[in-house]
Amino acid sequence: MIFVRGARNGPAARTRSTASGSSDNARRADRSRRSGFARVVGFLLTGRGMATHITDACINCGACKAECPNDAIAEGDDVYVIDPERCTECVGFNDKEACQAVCPVECCLPDPSKAEDEAALLARAVALHAADAKLRAAAASGSYPSRFKA
Repeated sequence: MIFVRGARNGPAARTRSTASGSSDNARRADRSRRSGFARVVGFLLTGRGMATHITDACINCGACKAECPNDAIAEGDDVYVIDPERCTECVGFNDKEACQAVCPVECCLPDPSKAEDEAALLARAVALHAADAKLRAAAASGSYPSRFKA
């Protein structure tokens, strides 16, 4: 059984009830949030996009997979994983990263080792969705959704 505490706009504490009363997932989420803070600060300071990755705090709920417009998220051995060659940080589709918006433990974070700018992310989105005339038109006119524009 899983219990969620806290508001959606704050860090959600998550514990898993087991026979021993262990809360390993809550400890992993806390550890990941602390290490993730440095990644987010680096992202804010550079002003560049970064391929998103999923930390080991992932609880394998699968909420992120259905939200990805690029099918970049797959189930890994222990946690879900994001293919950086398919991740566009939702540029061209949403004004924020959909996986981050739905993640109950907030473990979808920018990966500072894979920094990319908005133009590269948009080009990837258009290439991945070559048959999408609406996306191509929005990209050509500059009227596409992007978290860079917020």
